[in-house]
Amino acid sequence: MCTTVDGGCDTTAFTPLKCVSLSVEGMPCLALIDSGAQIPVISQDLFEALALKSCGWVDLQGVVGDAVRSPLVKVSMKPRAGSGVDAVKDVSVPCAVAPLLYVNYCVILPTEIGMKFQPVPTVNVASVKSIVGDVKVDVRDDDQNNFCGQT
Repeated sequence: MCTTVDGGCDTTAFTPLKCVSLSVEGMPCLALIDSGAQIPVISQDLFEALALKSCGWVDLQGVVGDAVRSPLVKVSMKPRAGSGVDAVKDVSVPCAVAPLLYVNYCVILPTEIGMKFQPVPTVNVASVKSIVGDVKVDVRDDDQNNFCGQT
């Protein structure tokens, strides 16, 4: 994100863009997860490179301007190897086609679809033992293999 801020503007409300690495019909792509998107979109360049056939039309409405009639295609997507997401099968996704200019991603995904391709965060949970009567608590930190005891 390129940002020029003149005095008095607070930038703490800016949110970094969220992207995931995908394979679309076997081609590696970067996808933007867009919380405001209603339909997935692939770039015109990707559409042409994959020589896809349209299965219909959709009116694509951007944040500003008039709706644009865009081809509708069905593509197969899956997380790229090494992305931290295990996928057994490809996911078939209907997408609008639009020129995505001056960006480094070739797919835009609504949040609900994009979440399928994000790695699940790992959470460390301490194990706790309690003995009835005398209070004894052992806590283990799985990352450090440290034990802290209280009796």
